[in-house]
Amino acid sequence: MKIKVKRIVGLLMFVTISLISVVPSKALASVDYKVLEKNENYEKTSFIEEDGSTSIAETFIDGNGEYSYKITNNKSNDIIEVENVENKIVVKENDDIIKEIELGTETNANEDKATTNTGIVARAAASWNKWHYAGTTKTDKVFLIGLGVAAVSAIIGSILKMGAGTAVVVGITTHILQSKIPNVYIKIVSEQREYKKGHLVLKYQRRSKTSFYKNSNYTGFIKSHTATGKVVNLEGMP
Repeated sequence: MKIKVKRIVGLLMFVTISLISVVPSKALASVDYKVLEKNENYEKTSFIEEDGSTSIAETFIDGNGEYSYKITNNKSNDIIEVENVENKIVVKENDDIIKEIELGTETNANEDKATTNTGIVARAAASWNKWHYAGTTKTDKVFLIGLGVAAVSAIIGSILKMGAGTAVVVGITTHILQSKIPNVYIKIVSEQREYKKGHLVLKYQRRSKTSFYKNSNYTGFIKSHTATGKVVNLEGMP
């Protein structure tokens, strides 16, 4: 009788240990972050990583509106840099490239831009036309798991051209890390409108909707964000 009890206890212990070993790791509850400093050209944000350490993410915006990021961690002392180079997001760790993300080329572009502002101009008053489809850009899969909360926020920020500590960026980062989505696929649909006088385009403006998906066929919607760009004057027009 004692032998049977021991065998049953041993069996229960084995089953219990086996069940524990296959339980997946706990998903990230939320992103704990705080914007420490912010102005037109700079943003500094602290992030609590999943291991409890603190990362400081700095966002730099140059005169051309290009974004770059520097992340330092108080535990590892590693420095991660994220920047957009020739339509490619480059991620470096201690000066070594650890990831390159091709942003893709816009297809089906249908832009209506003037190449010159000379010639006969119609007497009709200048006005904006309606927004119309301009093109679509699709990325290959983007693997973000394991890079750290601050690094993922910087990459998402680089794609959206926003600070790493921006609420929209952190919201997308939170969803990806909470759901432990291994690969992310990104589609950017652009629209454009022109300010015309007759057939002459004097100015134009673009807006883009960036959507994040779980699957390579761009299904499994995660989140999206729409941004409207600045008005661009052509050929020195005021």
